[in-house]
Amino acid sequence: MNIQQTNYTNEEIGRIGEDLYRREIRSKVFPQHKGEFLVLDIESGDYEFGPDDLQTEKRLRARRPNGTLYGLRIGYTSAYTLAGRMVRKIARDSRHCQCSARSDSSIADIRRQYSHY
Repeated sequence: MNIQQTNYTNEEIGRIGEDLYRREIRSKVFPQHKGEFLVLDIESGDYEFGPDDLQTEKRLRARRPNGTLYGLRIGYTSAYTLAGRMVRKIARDSRHCQCSARSDSSIADIRRQYSHY
């Protein structure tokens, strides 16, 4: 596997990716594609979405081989859950709902965790 080098920290990639998604992309894909994966290049703003995360990433990587990519699941605060279940959560922005993986965390803990978005 070829690992891409970037000048961004993981935190910067996440912040820029979330900001681009919220400002430029979300209104174009939510709620019609809720639950699908979205991968975006934080430098160009180019993106792909689809039901399979790896195929979605491959399609974008074919167009942006040196891109700095950020991925998410449309309408959810996490792309996967390892244990527990997906829990509906009302977002601060009432135009959409988000979900989060939950094990022993309360809804209040989850809201505090994502309150900065």
